[in-house]
Amino acid sequence: VEVVGDIAGVGVFVVIVSAIHADVFGPGRQALGAEHGEHRVLVFRCRHLLGLVRILFARLGGAAFAGIGLLVASRAQTIETVSGLMNLVILPMWVFSGVFFSSERFPDAVQPIINLLPLTALNQLLRGIMLEDKSMLLLWPQALILTAYAIITFGIALKVFRWK
Repeated sequence: VEVVGDIAGVGVFVVIVSAIHADVFGPGRQALGAEHGEHRVLVFRCRHLLGLVRILFARLGGAAFAGIGLLVASRAQTIETVSGLMNLVILPMWVFSGVFFSSERFPDAVQPIINLLPLTALNQLLRGIMLEDKSMLLLWPQALILTAYAIITFGIALKVFRWK
């Protein structure tokens, strides 16, 4: 990792931003290919624009969780520490975010906290678009939560990442 920041005089920030750009936008371009477009419309009966929205929201979720992963791994010295910390971060989201159990079934007192979890926002976004046919205008709070997680966690991780 220490060599990456010194490639041809390019700063660490540029390297990380270019990696994020490749991860976020690279697969999306492949998913929008013409050979998959007809298949998506004929088999899954989804409109092309709706496919773009799904890709956008999936990439937004990917960016949020990549930021969380980078932040968790930013100060750890061993892979075992990162693994344990990631389990500590991800396990509560699996339980409370509606992956296995409906998040609405938990008490009202914890609903504000549950609704701020990034996995809850991603679940609500994707379910709203794919299963409930909700308008994007109704789902902007979840998109905002994911965007905030992506920006804030990447920003903090850039500041505290152990490069040496």
